[in-house]
Amino acid sequence: MKFINILLLVIFTITIGATSCKKYEEGPGFSLRSKKQRIANTWKYENYILNGVELAGNPQYQTTKVFMAANGEMNTTYINNITGEANSVNGKWELVDNDTKIRVTQNNVVQVIPETTIMYNILKLQNDAMWLRSGDLTTDIHFVPSK
Repeated sequence: MKFINILLLVIFTITIGATSCKKYEEGPGFSLRSKKQRIANTWKYENYILNGVELAGNPQYQTTKVFMAANGEMNTTYINNITGEANSVNGKWELVDNDTKIRVTQNNVVQVIPETTIMYNILKLQNDAMWLRSGDLTTDIHFVPSK
């Protein structure tokens, strides 16, 4: 009987510890895959909200694919909805602030400013979903894997 009580106490402690120490606001509380493994994927926009306006329905966002490699390299491809041309932008990403944020640096298509860096808070990081919010709170992005 004493063994069962100790076992139940250990299970209770682990359960409470795992659920109360969630790193990301929307989860997961626990994952067997590393954060880099969960980020490494080809993503598409499920939602893209800029200043309260949903933009994911825009044809350019519908054709956008964001490939993020585990080594921090990334590539964004999209079809320009005016010219119909395919475009590709290279960049890099890295986890910062105890893996609660992701810094994304991309080359610009217009060469006046060579690159742009944006810091995002990670709200959710799962194999099948990545939710980000810009540091200035103007942009929410919900990614799902591209098929």
